[in-house]
Amino acid sequence: MWTIHCLPSSNNVAIGFDEATVVIKIGNEVPLVSYSNGKVIQISKGEIQTSNLKLLQGDSKEGEVVKPNVKDVGRTETYA
Repeated sequence: MWTIHCLPSSNNVAIGFDEATVVIKIGNEVPLVSYSNGKVIQISKGEIQTSNLKLLQGDSKEGEVVKPNVKDVGRTETYA
C-alpha cells in the first residue's frame, strides 16, 4: 500500500497499491429519501418505506414534528 485518502464529507476511503486502487465504503449508510406531491419514499439499509403527507389531518404549527403513517413496501438487495 502506497497511499490512503478519504474525504471529510464522505465515508469512502481510497487505497492505492502497486497493481490497483481500491475504494471502500465504511460506516452507516445515510437513508435515501424522495419527496414528490406529498408522498415520501425512504430507503434505509435495504428497507423501503413510504408515507403520504397529504393524509395528515389537523392543524400543525410551523416547526412542529409530524408523525405520518409509514408503510413497509419491501426490501432491496442493492443500494439505491
